[in-house]
Amino acid sequence: MAKRWVFLALQKISLTNISKLTYQASHDLLTGLPNHTAFDDCLNEAFSDAQQNGKLLVVMHLDLDGFKTVNDGLGSDSKV
Repeated sequence: MAKRWVFLALQKISLTNISKLTYQASHDLLTGLPNHTAFDDCLNEAFSDAQQNGKLLVVMHLDLDGFKTVNDGLGSDSKV
């Protein structure tokens, strides 16, 4: 019985770590916003949905001037 509890505990830890790693891989560490990988996934899903269902898809691109300076200064090493 003890072995089963240990296995379940390790399984829960592994699922938690996978969830955290998945989030970190798809979100900016500084802002917490979805990164380009998450954007690409979402956009591909939206394109597929639009094609399959005959919907119109509109994409708007917003460029933040000077954000590179902020990101370079407070990048992933920042504890913000």
